[in-house]
Amino acid sequence: MIGLYAFDYGDSGRQLDNVYFGGSSEQWKALVGDYDVLNNFAKIVHYNYVAGQDHTVTNGVCSCGAYSADHTHVYGDDGLCKYCGEQKPDTHEHDFLHGTVGTDDNGTYITCKDCTARSYARVETGKCGDNVTYTWTKFDVPGFDTLVISGKGDMWDWGEVSPRWRGQLTTVIVEEGITRVGDRAIAAEWHSGNLLTTVQLPSTLKSIGAYAFSYHENLKSIKLPDGLETIEVGAFQACNSLTSVTIPASVNSIQFAAFSSSPSDKLSKAYSLTQYNVAVDNAYY
Repeated sequence: MIGLYAFDYGDSGRQLDNVYFGGSSEQWKALVGDYDVLNNFAKIVHYNYVAGQDHTVTNGVCSCGAYSADHTHVYGDDGLCKYCGEQKPDTHEHDFLHGTVGTDDNGTYITCKDCTARSYARVETGKCGDNVTYTWTKFDVPGFDTLVISGKGDMWDWGEVSPRWRGQLTTVIVEEGITRVGDRAIAAEWHSGNLLTTVQLPSTLKSIGAYAFSYHENLKSIKLPDGLETIEVGAFQACNSLTSVTIPASVNSIQFAAFSSSPSDKLSKAYSLTQYNVAVDNAYY
């Protein structure tokens, strides 16, 4: 065994440039034990040394394959240094906004558009009704958040205090068993609702609360389920990308401004809802 301080230069900070060792790297480690002679006192250890072998060192890498701690990394297509195996550091700004969504054992993630980096979602759960819960899958980048409403019965109403997901959702899925979407439950802020594009409603739904989906300016379509009875005040107000709506036969109450545009200004989209389709067997409209 090579003992402690075997190649010690004292406090001079100097190192041996090269150590030539006839055995393998594993044998070297067994020889030096827990004390790393290479990192402390020699720049390069050349393993499996054979007399007469070429040992030309360029940028910290020897022609025999040995390398120093400060060698110049050469990265392969897999992003690993061909000498030491170190991962190539990320130097570009990740583009998760245009990436793709996937899942693995660690959860749901977005992959960077330009590399394999992943941004994992955080999942928040809680109650939003007496017998109703929510699962909010949220990301650090906008445009991917999903809210799933589960359980039985009505969602709670929201007034001055908005739910934390307000204006952040891209997809809303209301599962079977839910009978009412609460007042302002999915509403966005005025002029900030540009993310929500997908809404899925269940056949058990009876009522859509006041301003429940209001101000989602990029919501282009909504399928109202058969069995729905009441669309309350301003339920889809200022959803200015809707072009047509089909009213099921079961609907018996469409309240004030349910599908109205908001007062126009230079920040608002032109209201595009031009067609109401009413089921032929609807007895009320």
